[in-house]
Formats: sequence, structure tokens, C-alpha cells
Amino acid sequence: MNAALRHRVHTALLSRADGRFPALDGLRALAAVTVVCFHCVSWVELAYPGRIASLRLGTIQRLLSNGWMGVDVFFVLSGFLIGRILFLQLQDGGIRFRAFYVRRMFRIFPAYYVVLTVSLLCFAPLHAFAGLYRNTPWTTLLHRSPASYLFVSNYVYGGQATALDRGWSLCIEEHFYLVLPALLAMLFAYWPEGRRRWVALLALAFVPLAARAVTYVSRPRVVLMAGLYFESHTHADGLLMGVLIAYLFVHYGAGLTRVVSRFGSSIAAAGVVCIYASFHWGGLMRPAPFPVIFQFFVLAMGCSFVLVSCLGEDNVVARLFAHRAWHPAARISYGLYLVHPFPLFGIVLLFDVQPGRLLTSLPRFLAFAGGVLSLSFLVAAALFIWLEDPLLQHGARLSSRLGGRGAGLAVVPEVRRAVE
Repeated sequence: MNAALRHRVHTALLSRADGRFPALDGLRALAAVTVVCFHCVSWVELAYPGRIASLRLGTIQRLLSNGWMGVDVFFVLSGFLIGRILFLQLQDGGIRFRAFYVRRMFRIFPAYYVVLTVSLLCFAPLHAFAGLYRNTPWTTLLHRSPASYLFVSNYVYGGQATALDRGWSLCIEEHFYLVLPALLAMLFAYWPEGRRRWVALLALAFVPLAARAVTYVSRPRVVLMAGLYFESHTHADGLLMGVLIAYLFVHYGAGLTRVVSRFGSSIAAAGVVCIYASFHWGGLMRPAPFPVIFQFFVLAMGCSFVLVSCLGEDNVVARLFAHRAWHPAARISYGLYLVHPFPLFGIVLLFDVQPGRLLTSLPRFLAFAGGVLSLSFLVAAALFIWLEDPLLQHGARLSSRLGGRGAGLAVVPEVRRAVE
């Protein structure tokens, strides 16, 4: 590795900007790794039914099978970071819409469209042919691709196979980015008094729960995977909870800081209890009131409590997640989420020509999952160094020129790297 490349890798992945929330690196990295491990289980089980169960992984399998919860951690983080920037802009005179959307476009679109196009043109035909993609013909994936390009596949196709299956969560986040700035601007315009705004934001956090309740009352046998899991208005609990935390931090920061300093670890413990409740009583395929109506809300509360504990510096949870070892994975977490199916299916196709031969024991499964993580990290790192990071820097410069007064990010330098 030459000196220029070493410098580029160090700057993009290893150098850590000073910030007030270093523990959010750990949350982001853990969420990404959890989702990758979840797909190692779920997609292999999809390709070879019964193979994972035959390994008798026990508690490990149960933990990995609930790894989808990592997406909700991402939602809470996004809600907090984006909400905080917007609330600070509102305090500073108003939201700079053009600057905000330019920043989001350079963050989300380039990597998303590159991976989607490569998946559609190269990867989708390969694993469709290999029988690893629900046996969906490539022509069907091509026909469904416009919905993915327009960020509406979560409503149009839900859980059906598309060229970028995991794109449903990015659709939810994109809808959130589109709606939230205007919603907050109207909220501050019509309710300048703080208490009314807080009540309105709190009520907004219950909207997805209410939407799921209405669906459950009309269809008592419905399950989350029948559509509720993928739709923005029924799976936005984490994003809205994150916005609530952001509001508290911006407008009642001193009080929140005192509470976190005193009860940080206890707050995290309450969060773990909420997450465990979703883990124990929830599920994506259970037609019961808690899994369908309350699970996402309770899970979002749990993730929010953990996030709040990470806003401090003196508790064990914040110190654990603030360790520098998390930082590289946090930086490439978006790319890791996008690209990990490539190594996953690649390993299966290369080494498991006879179905299930690669996954005949727990050590082999762990080696398989470790290989997927390692290769995914390398691919995501390359994507970040040569595509994402240069465009992020360009987007930041353009955003600053468009927004004036720093477009909000100069006001909050401690979250600049986090929102990237």
C-alpha cells in the first residue's frame, strides 16, 4: 500500500473527528453487524430450508434470527441526528431546506443507485439463476426496479423480491427526510410555545402504533411481514422517537444531561428490558396484539433509552460504545448494509455447490458468517473511500454555500461525521 493510499484510508476510516457523541459510533456499528448476521441466517434458510435449524444453534440462532432489530437502531439514530440538526436550525432562524436536501442527496443517492444498478444488471440474474433469490425471474426484478429507483418499493412491493430487497428501510428513511423538515417548520410556526410543540411531537410518535392498531382491528390475523413491517407510516416509531430525544436535547439539554450523568447505566438497563420484551414476546410472523401493535413502539423505546445513555460520558455503556475500535465499521455502516449480499451469495455459490455442504456444523457456520462480514467490510470500505467520502465532502461544501450560516452543520460540528 503506497503512502497516498494509506493516508486516504486513514483519513476516511480511522481518523476520528472530535465530537460530543462518540458512543453513537458503537451503536451504528453494532446495528450494521447485527443486520448482516441476521441475513446470514435468514437468506441461507431461504435458499436451503431447514439447514440452519439442523445446526442446532439454540440461543445463537434465536439471537441472530432477531437481528432485524438492528434496523430499528438505525432508525432511532437517524431520527436523533437529523432531528437535532433541524431543531438547531430552527433556533438559528429557520430550516435551510435546499442545503438540507443537497446534503441528504449526496449522502444517500450515489451509493444506493450504484449498488442498485450493479445488483440489477449483474448480481440479480446470477442469484436468481442459482435459485437463491426466491426463484424470482430476472425479468420480474427488472420490471420492479423503477419502484426501487423512486424509493417507493416498500409500498409497491413490500416483502416481495426486488433487485435491492433491503431497500425498503432506505425508502422509509427517505420518506422521513422528505416530510420531517416541512413538518417541523409548520409545527414551530403554528405553535411557538414549547409545551404545545412537545405534546404534538409526542402525539406524532404514537401515529405508527395507531396505524398498526387500526389494521389489526380490521384484520385480526395480520402479521407484520404482511406489509406493516415495510411501510413508512407503520414502521417509523424509531425515527419519531429519535426526533423526541433530539427535541429534549436541544431545548432541555442541561436537564437531560444531568439525568444521563446520574442514571446513565440504569437508563440503558431499562432499554435492554424493552428490547428483551420485543425479543421474547414479539416476532414478525405472530398474529397477536403485542407483536403487531406494540412491538415496534416498545423496541423503539428500548433503542432510545440506550441512545440516551450514550449521550453521557461517565457510564459504562457510553464508554463501551465510544471505544475507537467501533469507528471504522460505523463510518462504512451504510455501505455495509448495501453491499453485504454480494459476499454472502458469492461465498455460497463458490463454496457450496452442493446445497448445504458449507453449513454442516456450528464452526462452519461461524466461519461462513465471519467470511461474509470480512468481505463485506472490504467492499464497503472501498465503496466509502472512492465514492461516498469524496461525494460527502463535495455535498458538505455545496450545502454550506446554499444554506448560509453553515447550513446547520457548522452549528453542530460534533455530529458532522455522525450524520455522514
